[in-house]
Amino acid sequence: MAGENIWGLVGWYILPTFVANLLQRFWYAARYSPQEISKRPAPGSPEYKRLHRLCLILVAIGYLCFNTMQVAKATTGDNFYTRLDLNFDRFTQKQLRTNFRKLSLKYHPDKVGEAGSELFVHVREAHDILVDPIKRQAYDRFGFVSVRDCKTCTTNKDYFQNGLIGSYHVYLGFLIGLTVMSVIGQGIAGRYWLFLLLALFFALELAMLERSTSIAGESMAEASDSLLGSVATLEWVLEAMTWLIPNRVTFERIQILRNMYLSIGVATYKMGHLIAPPSETPSRGPQAIKDMFRKLEEKTVSTAEAFNEDLYELFDIYRDHNDCMVQMRRRMAHMYEESKLHENPTFKGQRMAIQKRVLLNLKEEMDSKED
Repeated sequence: MAGENIWGLVGWYILPTFVANLLQRFWYAARYSPQEISKRPAPGSPEYKRLHRLCLILVAIGYLCFNTMQVAKATTGDNFYTRLDLNFDRFTQKQLRTNFRKLSLKYHPDKVGEAGSELFVHVREAHDILVDPIKRQAYDRFGFVSVRDCKTCTTNKDYFQNGLIGSYHVYLGFLIGLTVMSVIGQGIAGRYWLFLLLALFFALELAMLERSTSIAGESMAEASDSLLGSVATLEWVLEAMTWLIPNRVTFERIQILRNMYLSIGVATYKMGHLIAPPSETPSRGPQAIKDMFRKLEEKTVSTAEAFNEDLYELFDIYRDHNDCMVQMRRRMAHMYEESKLHENPTFKGQRMAIQKRVLLNLKEEMDSKED
């Protein structure tokens, strides 16, 4: 299982881009004849990049489904129910005793020697767990390791709380890894969705643990209400998972769910910037600052010109009415006094600079006329 996970993660670094390139080549070869090679989009062109991203998305979805199927396949055929040839959701204690007796005789070391001793131990472990309703329920939810390692657990609540701590540790590891990925891979596409998806998968796992049925009609509400009361049941999602991944114990479905999230996280980290390239960050160098001020000056000039045109159009109707023009000048002078702009040092300095410039322009005009 661990080896398959490693190869699956390595595959995300090699296969998607390679297969997407092949798929794009096949598409161009099928669409364009040898005489139409010149019509093919050039590498690096917007159309070429758009098709390449589409191929990456298709390959990523296909590879994710393949990895999920591989994990689902790896989790079947090796649980305590299959070891004792039992149907995990319906069997009787008589069937359990009968199958155990038959398999223990078949693999007993006195009969098959040392070669069957390991299988005999596995059969006995399976029987000891499944014959105990409390241990069986804990096994269905969290697997054999959780039951074996909890030496002090005696009740449903003990096993449930111990297994839940293990789930917390797994998702805490996912959260730390995702945070590190987001810091190292600055601008990683979809990182916010990955955090949201992590919360959704954790809620799904809690809902699966809460929903898992108990033996002989016994309810786990007493053990889980205080811990899972705020978690939505997500019934339709759980029903879909049961339909898509049938004949699995709860802890096997949880393994598939975790591996699915791991594959999605690695795929997003590896391919997110290719599928959805981040927007370019504007430069902040000296040249960029000069360009920014140049554009700001152009905007200011164009705005001032438009404002002046509006003013000319507004006051042009009063041009030949001296009384109106005198009244407007007086009113503007009054507004100027009320605003106390003449007391502002900055405005005063600007006004003096403008007056000097106007006087200098008048002097230059007079000198040019005398010449």
